[in-house]
Amino acid sequence: MHVTSRVGKLFGSSRPQREAVVVFGQELDARSLFGPTRTIAAGELDVDGHLPGLHDIVVFSSVRFREPFDPWLRAVLSRAKYAVVVDPSEAASSKPLGPLADRVILEIKDVPLLAGRPSQLTLFKGDLAEPLLRVDDYPTGVRPIAADLGPLHDVLRRIDAAGIRFHLGIVPALLTSDMQQFLRSLRRLVPVVHGYDHAYPEKSALLIARGDPGNARRTVGAFNEFAGQPRSEILRKLRIARSTLEDLFGTAVTGYIPPCNLGDRATGQALVALGYSHYFSERRIPACSLPHFASSFYGRSSEFGGGPLTGAVSLHATWEVDLETRGDRTSLGRFLERLSAEHSLQDRALTRELEDRLRSRPGGI
Repeated sequence: MHVTSRVGKLFGSSRPQREAVVVFGQELDARSLFGPTRTIAAGELDVDGHLPGLHDIVVFSSVRFREPFDPWLRAVLSRAKYAVVVDPSEAASSKPLGPLADRVILEIKDVPLLAGRPSQLTLFKGDLAEPLLRVDDYPTGVRPIAADLGPLHDVLRRIDAAGIRFHLGIVPALLTSDMQQFLRSLRRLVPVVHGYDHAYPEKSALLIARGDPGNARRTVGAFNEFAGQPRSEILRKLRIARSTLEDLFGTAVTGYIPPCNLGDRATGQALVALGYSHYFSERRIPACSLPHFASSFYGRSSEFGGGPLTGAVSLHATWEVDLETRGDRTSLGRFLERLSAEHSLQDRALTRELEDRLRSRPGGI
C-alpha cells in the first residue's frame, strides 16, 4: 500500500480539494516511496516563492534554499498536512530546527532518496493535520469584551497545552497591545482571520441596550458582517485584517472564518482576489473557489458525544469560558484528550507506512 492511499483514508470524504503528494526538486527519488506524485518546478511557485494550493504531503530538500530556511518550511506547513524534508546526512545533522523541533514526528537516517546519496528523512506535522481544531471568537464575537480576560486566556492556554495545533479565529480590529502580547505567547496557535470587526461596535451596543450582554436571549441572531458593503470596502477590510495578523505573528496568514458562517458573493470574490488559501465554515461562501473545511462537530465541548472526528471540529472560546464559569471544568479536557488521541493514531499510522515502504526499497533503511 502506498502512503497516498493511507493518507486518503485518514482524510476521508470531507477532504477539500488538494493534491495528495507533491515533490519539489527533480533530484528527489520519492515516487517509489509515495507512489504517484507530481513534481513541482521552481517556476510554479507563487509570487511569494511558496507552493500554491493545499497538499497532503510536500516532499523537498532544504539544500535547494538559501538561509534562512525556516520561513519557507513554515509556509509549506501552513498549507499541508505533513512535510517530508530529505537532506544529505551531513547537511541534516548540522541544521538546527529551533522552534520547529516540536513539529518533528519521525527521523530516519541513511536513506538513499537524494540522487542515491546517503540522506536523512525528517517528517514534520503541518497545520492541516486532521482533525483540525477550529476555535472562534478572540477576543469575542458580538458580546461585550470581558473586563477580565483571564478566564478566556486560561481556556486558550489549556488548548495550547494539549499539544494540538489549533486554528484560532481572531477578530483583528478588536486587538489591543495586551491581547497581542498574549497571543504571541501561544506556541501552537495558527492565526485565522475571523472577519474584520465581527460587527462588534453595532452588535455589542445592541446587546448592552437590551440588557442581554451574553446574548442568552438570542437578541443577536446570525448575520453576514459584510452585507450591503461595496466590494471595494470588503477588499480593504480583508486586506487590513490579514496584514494585521501577519505583522503580529511574522508569518503568512491565509485562512478565513466568516462570522456566523455566513458570507456573500462579494466576500467570496474578495477572498480569492486577496490570495487567501482556504476557509472554515458550515456553509459555503458563494463565488469562493477556495478549499472549504466544514465541521464534523460544532458546539460546546460538553455537547460532544463521541463519534468520528473528520475535517474540522469547532469550539468557541467564549462558550468554553461559559462552561467553566458554570462549574464544568472537565468537558474541555476530555474533548482535547480525544482529539490528541486521534492525532496520535494518525501520526503513528503514517510513520509506520513510511517505515514499511522504506524497508521494502532496494537498500532498505
